[in-house]
Amino acid sequence: MSINVNNKDKSKFLKNAIKAINSKQEETIQKANKIIGDVESFEKEISKRFIAHS
Repeated sequence: MSINVNNKDKSKFLKNAIKAINSKQEETIQKANKIIGDVESFEKEISKRFIAHS
């Protein structure tokens, strides 16, 4: 038994799949940017403490 799916349904499915992927990708980029910012802040704080104790 096979299921016939017309092109309109395929197109709608692909558009929704692409939207979901793009949304997840944007979320991942935002998380990565936050981590990078946190690491940069940490590095600055450590550098300040290191220089203050030198």
